[in-house]
Amino acid sequence: TNANYVEYNPNANVDDDSCVELIVEGCTDANACNYNANANTNDGSCYNNNLGCGCDSPAASAGYDCDGNCLVDTDGDQVCDEFEIVGCQDPDASNYNEEATDPGDCISWQEAFDSCIESGGDDGIGQDDVNAAYEAGLIDGDDGVSQDDVDNAAATAYEQGVASVTPEDGIGQADVDAAYAAGLASVTPEDGIGQDDVNAAYEAGLMDGDDGVSQDDVDNAAATAYEQGVASVTPEDGIGQDDVDAAYAAGAASVTPEDGITQADVDALQAILDEALADNSGGSCEPIYIDLLQGWNIMGYTLPFAQDVTATLVSIVDNIEIVKNNAADVYWPEFSFNGIGDFIPGQGYQIRMYNNLNGYTFPDVGGQRIELTPTVPQWAIDMKVETHPNDIRSLVRVINMLGQEVDPERQIKGTVLLYLYNDATVKKKIVE
Repeated sequence: TNANYVEYNPNANVDDDSCVELIVEGCTDANACNYNANANTNDGSCYNNNLGCGCDSPAASAGYDCDGNCLVDTDGDQVCDEFEIVGCQDPDASNYNEEATDPGDCISWQEAFDSCIESGGDDGIGQDDVNAAYEAGLIDGDDGVSQDDVDNAAATAYEQGVASVTPEDGIGQADVDAAYAAGLASVTPEDGIGQDDVNAAYEAGLMDGDDGVSQDDVDNAAATAYEQGVASVTPEDGIGQDDVDAAYAAGAASVTPEDGITQADVDALQAILDEALADNSGGSCEPIYIDLLQGWNIMGYTLPFAQDVTATLVSIVDNIEIVKNNAADVYWPEFSFNGIGDFIPGQGYQIRMYNNLNGYTFPDVGGQRIELTPTVPQWAIDMKVETHPNDIRSLVRVINMLGQEVDPERQIKGTVLLYLYNDATVKKKIVE
């Protein structure tokens, strides 16, 4: 009955000595600046540094941070100056900051692209960024990166010495940046011929380097290398040029610069697929175990391939009374009859069990089939043939020629009567 304790009961009138914990008032919110770990009763004094700003505001306690310093909101945007984030708030800018609370300088994609050219690509903006910005219309196509300019750039780039195709030094990032900045080279040529292809053709002797390899030499040699199988898009995976040509013709593969897909993307995808195949080791999914109860059950066939119903269930056939599919076809072991044929992946089946069977999973029988010869069990042959009531002829009623039911024994001599039987026959008699 002591109000100074947590256990205080205002309805109690007899103290039972159950008072244990004294009330300690304070802030019990662990996220508040003035949280009191010893308090067990919240006294409403909690304050937090993100509830408001200004020492003169109505909620003055909210105008202090956890160190007791006064906070202010100079621009009135409900964010204390202490916690403002200055940054670009334009989603279409290259330096957009979604966490910014105060506006800062924004850089357009065109400005970022120009900066990339001036810095030689050292500012962190890569080809993927440029492709995405170009496709989104954020970079002007009239500034030297249009497709027509790209298509006609390679020869000029080589002739001016901006890019190199000799196998000794290859085309490095500096060459690419310089050629791209000058509007003379394409990172993703329309014909899909890359530096690796040129190197392979040169090493195979299909290009003559003694005469200062012209662009025509490069084009002809690369085409010849493709035809002879010297160059391949991804030599590691065994995909030949015929495969590439067929995929390209079918629209399944693209090497045009519009889609931004480079050889690095292809290689990365191949690595992911190889890893997935290695992890799976070519096996099937983990087995799914089900409990079959006595009586009717509904189950789904979980293997990814079809197989014979009889062979699949042979290990538990003594527990099975009948199996039905969605078309009402049945597998009836007792009659050696399989009207279902194969279990089909993804389909459901009804199965009636003689008893419980726990932890069953569909086995892979390796294509095995069990042919059945339908038979009639002896118990069915020994069954007694029941006689239908209609097979026993009996009199239903007797009527006179007016259709009235009468008692033949009480009719006068010479009266004509009709006798109706249960087998739908009728006899006509005269009372004698």
